[in-house]
Amino acid sequence: MLRRLVVGIDGTDASARALDWAASTVGPEGALHCVVAASPMIEFGVDVITGDPLGYLAFLERHLAGDWTRRVVDQVAECTVELREQHASLALIEAAIEVDADAIVVGSHHHRAGAPGVIGRATRGLLRRLPTALIVVPEGAGLGMSGDEPVVVGLGHGEATEAAIWWATQVADDRDLPVGLVRVTGDAPVFQANGLLDVLGYYLSPSDREKWTTRDVARLADAVQENSDHVLSIDVEVRGGLPAVQLVEATRTAGLLVVGQHWSAISRGHRVSQPLRYLLGHTKGVVAVVPEAAVHVP
Repeated sequence: MLRRLVVGIDGTDASARALDWAASTVGPEGALHCVVAASPMIEFGVDVITGDPLGYLAFLERHLAGDWTRRVVDQVAECTVELREQHASLALIEAAIEVDADAIVVGSHHHRAGAPGVIGRATRGLLRRLPTALIVVPEGAGLGMSGDEPVVVGLGHGEATEAAIWWATQVADDRDLPVGLVRVTGDAPVFQANGLLDVLGYYLSPSDREKWTTRDVARLADAVQENSDHVLSIDVEVRGGLPAVQLVEATRTAGLLVVGQHWSAISRGHRVSQPLRYLLGHTKGVVAVVPEAAVHVP
């Protein structure tokens, strides 16, 4: 797991952080496939203004193969570079499929102090059509996955969470890292509760509801251990509060926070859910968003 990564680069500090994290993660036996996208709209604008779109493409190719990737070439077994004349999200998606990447890695944008956290257009486009895990590397993130920092899974409901657990435990197994399971109960039962029992438990006996949740998460940890090929160190935690806010806090101590991509039956993936937008816009650590497609059944 995480031995072959597709990395989006564009010469910004954000993409440089993503590339450094990816190189440290795959290690000297891993492979990186670096992709820069030449947006058709920008190419058209350059053509209109200068009459020389080929000069723009030559500029990108020169820096893609040189300044933007040179420092990581000796850190990995294989480092390929590619220019695609496509929108960034489509270029990364197609590259990930073609090279059978374990994940796509991108950097998050800088924000002015006090400004609300937002995710970029390319990240939004990726989340609508993810073929594999998307890893977002924010400012201040450490290099790679090392030490004893856990792979933490944010638990929700449904098949998306199952995919996140499967993917996270594969990474932890492969790298001998501890696993954390975090379930946030939510502050608003009308919107956060999972069925009638949760609503009744919230209003009639909040303490019992927390006990039920803790018991369920502990049972899940036992099931994860039983399905693992190795003995895992698993820590479980139940938190109160809004899920997105609490998961941001969890990223402060996690080596990697993993969440499943929940698809709305109404939007059919064309809109990114508000909790996920908040998490990716405010995260303090590296976050992996795992779609169901990331689970490869032998």
